[in-house]
Amino acid sequence: MGGVAAGKAAADDYTAKRYHQQGDEWKPDWTFAGAARDLGVLYALGQQLADSRQWPNWSQDSEFRATRDASAAARK
Repeated sequence: MGGVAAGKAAADDYTAKRYHQQGDEWKPDWTFAGAARDLGVLYALGQQLADSRQWPNWSQDSEFRATRDASAAARK
């Protein structure tokens, strides 16, 4: 078994049996390969944002959009 089904089963098992319980601890066989890949993606995203003149924004119908738009002049 693999893929999405395996991931959901593992997450459900962890949440039900170990999350915030005695079994919720680091295990020496964890590889952290997924976390390392996530870090690479997040670094690339941050680098793109830092090197770009385009800034992310809220959707048009977001309650936060007006506040973000009001600060647009402060961003260069």
